[in-house]
Amino acid sequence: MGISKIVKLIFFFLIIKSVISCKEITKKEDKIITGNSIVLSETKEENTPQDKEYSQEKSINFVRKFYVLYLTDLNQGTKKCILNDYLSKNLIESVNNFNGNLIIDSQDYEKIDLNTLKISGTNIENVFKVSFINYDERTINVKVSTTDDSYKITDITLLRENVNFTYPSTDIVDEYEFDYLSYYIEPIGESKTGVVFNIEEDFEGRGIIFKKNQAFGDSFEYLCTKIQTKGELEIYYKENLGAEEYEYSGDSSKPLIIIYKKSNDFYARSSLIENGKEVKLKEE
Repeated sequence: MGISKIVKLIFFFLIIKSVISCKEITKKEDKIITGNSIVLSETKEENTPQDKEYSQEKSINFVRKFYVLYLTDLNQGTKKCILNDYLSKNLIESVNNFNGNLIIDSQDYEKIDLNTLKISGTNIENVFKVSFINYDERTINVKVSTTDDSYKITDITLLRENVNFTYPSTDIVDEYEFDYLSYYIEPIGESKTGVVFNIEEDFEGRGIIFKKNQAFGDSFEYLCTKIQTKGELEIYYKENLGAEEYEYSGDSSKPLIIIYKKSNDFYARSSLIENGKEVKLKEE
């Protein structure tokens, strides 16, 4: 066999080997690409703890941005914070109808130090705790609803024990506006001595005051918030204004007293009055 034929055979062998090697490399790359696509697909479907933490962080930042803008408006008398950008339509209606400022849980306010503003998560999904100093520490819970990258605060409520956002919206109806309601357990003549329960609008506009006056016994005085739902006015405990020994120890996530109307008369039910039986209140 001549040298030229041997060279040609070697050259032909090298070409065939090169083609086979390229095909094997291509198959390997295909497998690698296919493997990556499977991994990526599985990663997208998984809801990792890191994803949840990232989502919670974005919600917290959203709530913080709203309160920074809103409190700055209060401090400077400006109107840069547009509620429609942060609050749901139903919540804005509740804020407008609330007896006081629901967003900061106060009727009045002084210049608020934004350095005291703190936003943190709670044990309830999508519910966050907001706290800051306005005269004293204010603590509020807000619920955030998300749709893709759209965020809205849909509920705001005062901090109560075991809060679970089952409270109705704060929609106050005019028929339940009153100045002073009383219930006498033991009226004696015109002096009306004995045990008397009073429900009245707080003159400082902080909410409702529910108190029990008794010459000898466990008198109390509680500051409360009022919430209208299903034709009834629910009153929730907020803080004790009376003697420390009569601090309320019940479940503050449940109404302290429920007031409703029959014709033109006010009635109420409360575990603190006549063991929860229906009583008729006198408007004064």
